[in-house]
Amino acid sequence: MSTLAITNTPNHPASQKPVDAHGLTIDEVIPHLVGHTIDEVERELILHTLIHCCGSRTRSANILGISIRCMRNKIHEYEDLGIAVRAPGEPRVGRTSSSRIAVRSRRR
Repeated sequence: MSTLAITNTPNHPASQKPVDAHGLTIDEVIPHLVGHTIDEVERELILHTLIHCCGSRTRSANILGISIRCMRNKIHEYEDLGIAVRAPGEPRVGRTSSSRIAVRSRRR
């Protein structure tokens, strides 16, 4: 059995750019993904991108570099599995619907 060396890519832009608010780079994130299937990682990436984009399928698809049709098919697949998928226009986490109502009532 042969072992393959993992190449380090310190000069690659993705290796240097922080991928989250904690300042972690992709090289620091990848080891935490080991042990998960590609389907699991893909699903979480799509679902979290939808959360980031307030449920916008078009914006999420553009960020991920996939077609809107592919995004729609993945969402239907997840819903068929019983996984909750953020609806378009839902507020981000941390912003409750009651705060939206309060904002609306102040405008009147």
